Amino acid sequence: MKANTLQVRWVACQLDYLCELNTDKQLRKALSSLPPTLFSTYERILDRVNASNEDTQQLVQRVLTWIICSRQPLSTKELLQAVSINEGDTELDLEAISDEEGILKWCSSLVRKTPDGDRLELAHFTVAEFLFAIGSKDSNTQKSSYTKYHVSPADQDLSLAKLSLTYLLFDNFRDKDWTGEDEFDEFIEGYDFYHYASNYWYQHAENHRDDDVLLDLAQVLFDPSKTNNFLHWSHYWTWTITGEERIELSNASTLHFAASLSLYAICEWLIQEKGCESDLDKLSSIGTPLFCAFTGDDIILGMTGNISILSSPKRKSDKDGRKRTLEYLIEAGAQVNNTKLHPNHDWTALSLAFSFDFCWDILLERGVLVDDMCLEKVKYQPRSDRVEKFILGVGDKNLSDDMKPK
Repeated sequence: MKANTLQVRWVACQLDYLCELNTDKQLRKALSSLPPTLFSTYERILDRVNASNEDTQQLVQRVLTWIICSRQPLSTKELLQAVSINEGDTELDLEAISDEEGILKWCSSLVRKTPDGDRLELAHFTVAEFLFAIGSKDSNTQKSSYTKYHVSPADQDLSLAKLSLTYLLFDNFRDKDWTGEDEFDEFIEGYDFYHYASNYWYQHAENHRDDDVLLDLAQVLFDPSKTNNFLHWSHYWTWTITGEERIELSNASTLHFAASLSLYAICEWLIQEKGCESDLDKLSSIGTPLFCAFTGDDIILGMTGNISILSSPKRKSDKDGRKRTLEYLIEAGAQVNNTKLHPNHDWTALSLAFSFDFCWDILLERGVLVDDMCLEKVKYQPRSDRVEKFILGVGDKNLSDDMKPK
């Protein structure tokens, strides 16, 4: 069945190619030299792209990269803006935005419209297999002329993070303003890529937080002066996560948001170079920076206190970044003993760590005291390895005179 499907795909690609030819002579020549395999058919498409100018080659490479590597499918409008961004751009250049017809022409049988017409997608799963295989030892597609089209999500994440951050920092957003859902349509009009850039730049950046260029861009966004670009992003990002239009964020510093995204290098920069020590224990509407570091990008916890979200895949995937952020905040002097971490909840650092089953061992090693909130969480937790490990980890240095009898 698979072989028959691939044969049908090969025939469809040849028909697409033949339909693009204009003369009988071209048709006869093409029919006498049809590529024998799908991969060689895709190579022929790239040969045609390589025979064009550099801008077209770059367009095709970017389209394929964004379609394959985006964390959620992009609408055609989002994709058109995404592929127009260059590192170092300071504004959205409307004249640099390609059109859908041009993309479909040059990508030929590699890309197609979705049935609903809202998106562009790979025309067949073999396109991804072909692009992944370019340059591999086991592939016949090792020619240097094709290597620029090789796609690997892990290799592209850093570039897509930089491009998304670049977009958020555009001058286009410096003078704009919005405070609620009613005004958002006006704010976002013409900036289709804003949603994706806001919600996914830091996911693309997850494994590249120490990259110098990425750090430079992040420092501009997280400057403690809270530029309009930061205010727009933080407001929109919080709104999309929580569904709350009018969350009070004026008392939340850029350190709170850097901690939420486990940007430990930005936290260090804010404390050591920008003098934001006073923000370390600042109790904002979304909690203290320590609370933000514990909850990560699930800041909805701060609005609802819903512990059921603790097992979310996002939270589990970035334990190292969250751990480094927590360790830095504690080393920088964040209060961890009997300190209220959120205005609407009674969480203390140790009770939160135990409930999350995350970094409580670090707190105990640092001599953090067991408090009533933590004791209550342990008491009502079913007996388990986690409870036993926690109890065994508690030493005399973790027990105040009042707590020892309990």
